[in-house]
Amino acid sequence: MFRINKIASALTLALVATQFTGCDASYANDPSNGGGGEEPGYESPGGNGTSANTISYQGNDIYLNGVNVAWLSFAEDFGQGLDETQLNHMLDQVKEAGGNTIRWWIHVNGTQSPVWNADRSAIAPAADQQQVIDDIERALDLAQAKGIYVMPCLWSFDMLAATQANMTNQVLSANHSLLTDSTVLQGYIDNFLNPLLDRVAGHPALVAIDLFNEPENMTESWFIDRESLDSALVPDYNDIHTTTAILSNAIHNKADELGEQVLVTTGPKSLGLLNADGFGGTNHYSDANMIALGGDNAALDFYAPHYYDDQGKEGTWSPFYHKASYWELDKPVVIGEFFADKDAYKPAEFDYFGDPIGEEQLCVRLSENEYAGGISWQWTNQYQASVLNCVRALSGADAPDPSAGSSYDFEDGEVPFGFSSSSDSSGSGQLEITAAEGRSDSNALSLRATEAEGEKQTNLLLPVDPQTMPEVATVNVWVKIPQAAADAGYSGGKIFVKTGDAWTWAEGDWFNANVGEWTLFSWTPATVLTDIRELGVQIYAGENSAAADGVAIYFDDVSLLAQAELPEPPVEPSFTYDFEANDSVPTELSGTSDSSGTVALSLTTDGGVDSSKAVLMTVNEAGAEKKPNFVQAVGGSGTLGAASFMVKLSSEAVASGITGGKVFAKTGEGFTWNEGPWTVLTADTWTEVSWTLPIDGALSNVQELGLAFYAGSGDAAVNVEITIDNIQIDN
Repeated sequence: MFRINKIASALTLALVATQFTGCDASYANDPSNGGGGEEPGYESPGGNGTSANTISYQGNDIYLNGVNVAWLSFAEDFGQGLDETQLNHMLDQVKEAGGNTIRWWIHVNGTQSPVWNADRSAIAPAADQQQVIDDIERALDLAQAKGIYVMPCLWSFDMLAATQANMTNQVLSANHSLLTDSTVLQGYIDNFLNPLLDRVAGHPALVAIDLFNEPENMTESWFIDRESLDSALVPDYNDIHTTTAILSNAIHNKADELGEQVLVTTGPKSLGLLNADGFGGTNHYSDANMIALGGDNAALDFYAPHYYDDQGKEGTWSPFYHKASYWELDKPVVIGEFFADKDAYKPAEFDYFGDPIGEEQLCVRLSENEYAGGISWQWTNQYQASVLNCVRALSGADAPDPSAGSSYDFEDGEVPFGFSSSSDSSGSGQLEITAAEGRSDSNALSLRATEAEGEKQTNLLLPVDPQTMPEVATVNVWVKIPQAAADAGYSGGKIFVKTGDAWTWAEGDWFNANVGEWTLFSWTPATVLTDIRELGVQIYAGENSAAADGVAIYFDDVSLLAQAELPEPPVEPSFTYDFEANDSVPTELSGTSDSSGTVALSLTTDGGVDSSKAVLMTVNEAGAEKKPNFVQAVGGSGTLGAASFMVKLSSEAVASGITGGKVFAKTGEGFTWNEGPWTVLTADTWTEVSWTLPIDGALSNVQELGLAFYAGSGDAAVNVEITIDNIQIDN
């Protein structure tokens, strides 16, 4: 329960709150502030109102600088288990931007919560509301841990939106009865609201309860026509404001009973129209009106109207051009919604009274005009960047550095936001954190794949965040395929990307993964990736593979770099062989064959790169397939960052079918095979065969290192020669 750490948490949130208090009024007209303050020719007018420029909660004076969620999944956020991954991602972004508040819709249109009885004639008993209440309390706990306040909004005008998904006539009638039937409303108070307050009243993160989102929309012709709403289901102002007052009174009464503070507000669509007298509108939410309609404890604690520039008032109702005191109100005013994006469908770029205001300065202007907060619209959709930039402009927090990239080691025990799985072969995958399989530390990300027998293309999708990282230059992912996954045919994979409106596919190199060993999949495309729609790692199994029944594939130490991973400056090799000081072949070098042949090594005095000393491999292989090797014994004490060999095939070697080779290394007690890229070789020509591992991918516990040559067909190899010189090995 939250009350265990209530005092400490309140102190933490108090520190968050104080960074937005005490705004200096002189800042607005100081041309040196560089923050888009008011032009010398215009100063926002004030008045005789006594609105404080903060709200007071649990002894803290708080300026609400935040964002509207307003939903993660419309009408489905509460009652089905909380999406903690996405919530934590949002909270982290708001915190990084220097914000302190989120406004989050609860019931929305009532299609999922609260829970009703079978015929929706009454709210179901409190026991049936527990999942919704559990989710709300959990959201508050997670927000508290991040130092963020939550202002839950119970209902929206969407409660009578007949055309929305999952909306039925039964739902519409039930929602309408909440507004018009006192018995139904009391059932909501008794069975949902009071049980909720029993759990969360006084929670350090519960900064206020917002009762309604723009409820007066339900009375307006544009809404009624859009929804083809039956006239019998259309409420009037008295229905809406009476319901608001009764709910406010009930919350305050329950909070008093519990000895806790719970602030209450509501969100009408317009300050000038619905929250103020004498400016062309009426304050329907005045203390006198609320008390008359709902009872002695019904007065709101602060006002939270919205502002959108769509009412033809040319700035006369705008909080960005008027101080809070202008409206002659006696309690704090928080602007609960407004666009902060000049490209929004209600553009947030104003030029009234000879005083243009840019989108990035709207949050600053509300603070300058002595409101108690500003909560812009909306984090979840295309306006995410604008709301965070607005918050950041006021807080002074630095913008994310896109060049810093992002990395994930999974040590916090949570699947990070943005990771998911998919299948291009009709299978499925489940992500979870495992505490026993990590590469660098204890944790790793596990993808449990379920796929039918045959070809499998199982994908781990990586986070794509165009705001914090619009470009990706290098992708590194460590992958481990355990035995059970290998038994299902998984053998390796590649990194891929889909970009642009056409979702154009591109991919990196194929990587073989040794069973039970970590393998680095790394890709630095020729051009930086932009306009990324999907980025991931595809793990592959061939056509004849067995079914996968929840087999685990592990991932760790994922990094997305905005700048290409450049090689380190040249360093002296850890050791070299040019054989000039040797009178014989070094004892740690040998020749072997994986195809029942023989390989002998000798020292040639004039066959090297510079007509000097080199090692001569003499190969004898009877069969068509030939696998001769040049081996250096390391003994398990070595590490490998890069290796390079100069190689020359004789014409007889080429005639026997040997066409190329690659660097290999065997690591660990099991002598696990690792290999570099294949290099094509031609007769009588010196060619470098090399392998350079990524900066963070050096092999350790190397037992053997060498060159593997191959022939798939050709004549028998009878004393054919391969010459090797100038070996360089870097740790």
